[in-house]
Amino acid sequence: MFCSIMVLTGCAIYAITAIFQNRIIEEDAIRSADIVATEVQVSRTTFTEKVVDKLKKEGFGISLDFERHLGYVPIPAQYLRFVGSDIHKQSEGLFNFNLLSKWNLHANQGVRDDFEKWAWTQFEQQDQKNPNGPINWIPRWRFEDVNGVKTLRYMRADPAAENACVECHNEQEKKPEIQAQRIAAGVTPDKEWKRHQLLGAIEVQIPVGRIEMLATAQNHILLMLMLVSLCALGIAAFFSVRDLQKQRSVATFFESERDLIQQKNQMIEQKNALIEQKNKELEQTNRALELASRVQEEQRSELTRFLAVASHDLRQPMHTLNIYLGALTGYNLPEEALPALENACNCARIMDNMFLALLNLSRLDAQVVKPYIEAFPIAPVLKRLSIEFAPQAQAKGLAFQVVSSQAWAESDVALVEQILSNLIANAVRYTEKGRITISCCERDGKLRVAVKDTGIGISAQQQKMVFDEFFQLGNPARDVTRGLGLGLAIVKRLSDLLGIPISVESTVGEGSTFAILLNRTMPRSVEIQSSRLQFISPGTLSGKTIIVADDEKSIRNAMRVLLEQWGCTVVTARSSAEAITMLIDLNLSPDVLVCDYQLGANETGVEVIEKLRSEFNRDISAILITGDTAPELVQATESGDLMILHKPLQADVLYNALVQLLS
Repeated sequence: MFCSIMVLTGCAIYAITAIFQNRIIEEDAIRSADIVATEVQVSRTTFTEKVVDKLKKEGFGISLDFERHLGYVPIPAQYLRFVGSDIHKQSEGLFNFNLLSKWNLHANQGVRDDFEKWAWTQFEQQDQKNPNGPINWIPRWRFEDVNGVKTLRYMRADPAAENACVECHNEQEKKPEIQAQRIAAGVTPDKEWKRHQLLGAIEVQIPVGRIEMLATAQNHILLMLMLVSLCALGIAAFFSVRDLQKQRSVATFFESERDLIQQKNQMIEQKNALIEQKNKELEQTNRALELASRVQEEQRSELTRFLAVASHDLRQPMHTLNIYLGALTGYNLPEEALPALENACNCARIMDNMFLALLNLSRLDAQVVKPYIEAFPIAPVLKRLSIEFAPQAQAKGLAFQVVSSQAWAESDVALVEQILSNLIANAVRYTEKGRITISCCERDGKLRVAVKDTGIGISAQQQKMVFDEFFQLGNPARDVTRGLGLGLAIVKRLSDLLGIPISVESTVGEGSTFAILLNRTMPRSVEIQSSRLQFISPGTLSGKTIIVADDEKSIRNAMRVLLEQWGCTVVTARSSAEAITMLIDLNLSPDVLVCDYQLGANETGVEVIEKLRSEFNRDISAILITGDTAPELVQATESGDLMILHKPLQADVLYNALVQLLS
């Protein structure tokens, strides 16, 4: 009786399991297919960000024919197909995934059979509901007979989620071989992809029939084990009075338990081996990341050293030019020559500011540029920009107007001027008729500076990409004479660095307005330097002995010409030893020391000042001139009781500094 009940119970459990197992297998297969599709998308994103983007920065990239190009890797779609092929082999066909698209002309990658056409049509209907924005894509699936096996066919939409994806596919569409294939297939070439648009799909196939067969076989084994166990229990109960049979029954039971324990131990060993393998892979990944980090740090250090040298070498000629221009103001030039000299000085100031801004921008990638926030009047900035761009606009027949303001702003004046310069340059470049207006007004407690033109305008779609690197309007042939498309990208980087909001309003065919909002501040009680040429009176410095220490002969000569015009007695030297010798021979005592920071013979300007002060046993007033603005230099000179001036140096700035030290 007991055995009959147990047999009936086992059969009932088996029947119930058989009824629900197929439904459970189908649901698990759908969930597994969804996970596989997600992992495919994540793998592509990781491959693009960690491998492709890094190679592009290093001058390489991706290619369909990557095996023939050193330093190139397959495009993300190729990479995923390689991965899918290897996984299909290693899993012995347990699952498979494939990337396909209606637009792919390859026979094994397009939309081929009824299921793919049906699913693709469903995705196109979803895409049409919101063609310009993100979509909550709904996957499609159904179970079909594939080669005699019940198979889950699952498809998920694969839209153009990122701008980089759109740009990559649009570049592919422009290739001659792709256009030729489009024409041969009767498809219109030059397709223009957009973000969020349906680009392709990921199909995952899972042979559910094989899984069901395995599950059925396991159920049969389970049923057999249950029947054997029940029979063993029945036999053991029936022959319980016989010790020998009871011992055999117990032995059989313990043997089955031992087999079960051995199976569990084997499973534990397999899991431990898998964990050990994952740990090794993780260690390899960590070593690769550590190596990449070291390489990046070395590159950053090399770039920092290069910029330090470039900063000094490029500032030297500008510094010499400014000194000679300052010296020219001391000569009695003809009246008709003064406007030309004034314009030359203004242009030199513009070059100074542009040079400083561009140098700091080039150091952004080295992460050594720190904005210098200060209060400044906006009017001189707008006047310098007018001097620079008004002739360019007038040469194109454009009206150029600057609506100035006496307001003061608080930011980095050089970087703000660079932002406005790039915006005005773009306005002049893309405006063929009409006018360009630069306005400045107060808005919500801020200072709004706007650049308005009557140019070609920017569409709403293009406004989203206008600040991207290498993006240009009206230049599909990428004519390099029209620039590289970095102007507005630089503007965006600078505005982010300074925390300045920037806005754009534009209508196609009517023009554009770019505006920035600066923090407004109260005017400072300081003398504002005039943008007009200043002729300096030499009487204030007459008779003063000035020591000039610089390793550049051109700068020493220029400083001598300028200072002698101001009535000074000038001694120039390349080192502290040479300066001391000349002062002793001439029986002179210096009033002011003017030293370049970077000198030859393993000596700095700070050391020259210290040695001369020690030689004459008094605290001689000193000016240190340098092209380096690094914080380390400022800290090194804070305790030296001296004034720091930065190259390129204007003559009137040097004059005011000397007067201040001698007053």
